[in-house]
Amino acid sequence: MFLLVSSGKLKGKTIKIIKGTANLNYSIYVLEGFIIFFSAILLTGSFIGSFKKMTRLQKFCLFLVFICSLLPFITGMLPLIKKFL
Repeated sequence: MFLLVSSGKLKGKTIKIIKGTANLNYSIYVLEGFIIFFSAILLTGSFIGSFKKMTRLQKFCLFLVFICSLLPFITGMLPLIKKFL
């Protein structure tokens, strides 16, 4: 997913190496968002056993953590989604 461009000379020939399709900044956002989202899933999973004992406020806060964890992931994916539409 990274766009890495490097050029060099090998016996007088210019070599360009391009890997992936995404911009590096957006890929970092996607990676960061995925890590936060995965952490939120683990956090939610740790509360599943005691989910019935939680108050409405605790459930709402857990829901907010889960939704907010998606924001960096979605922010990073928007340029890629626009590129393919």
